Amino acid sequence: MANSSSSFIQSLFIYRLCLIQYNFLIPISPLLIKDWSIWFSLFSFKKDYIACTIVLLTSTPFRLLHTQLSKLPNLSLLNGRVPLFECMTPKAFKAYFPILRKRQLFYLSQLITPQGTHLISWKAYYDNLVGRRGPGRTPYWYTLVE
Repeated sequence: MANSSSSFIQSLFIYRLCLIQYNFLIPISPLLIKDWSIWFSLFSFKKDYIACTIVLLTSTPFRLLHTQLSKLPNLSLLNGRVPLFECMTPKAFKAYFPILRKRQLFYLSQLITPQGTHLISWKAYYDNLVGRRGPGRTPYWYTLVE
């Protein structure tokens, strides 16, 4: 589909890949995910035909050629290297998925100091998030980021 001669079909395919990324907090191209176990049990994932098709492709002996993938634009989101789904247990990621999506948290780098030495305190993150000082109680999901 991505190699179709129609530019409309190509743009539609790329749009759907970006939508899958946003809906399921995947900061890299969905075509590069090897283990879909984190997302496969989500009800909204099971309703997404394109995402399920990509999962089925990974479970077959067929593989996408790297040269074919190079024709696609880089779909990785900027400003991060380590996705949050790799820093949390799959159970914790699934449990707090709606909260992370609401806050658009994709990468660990969104939660660490500019120097990259340690996590910022929840209070500092919360104050920056809402733009005012408040009773930002540290949520449990924040303590699970490893």
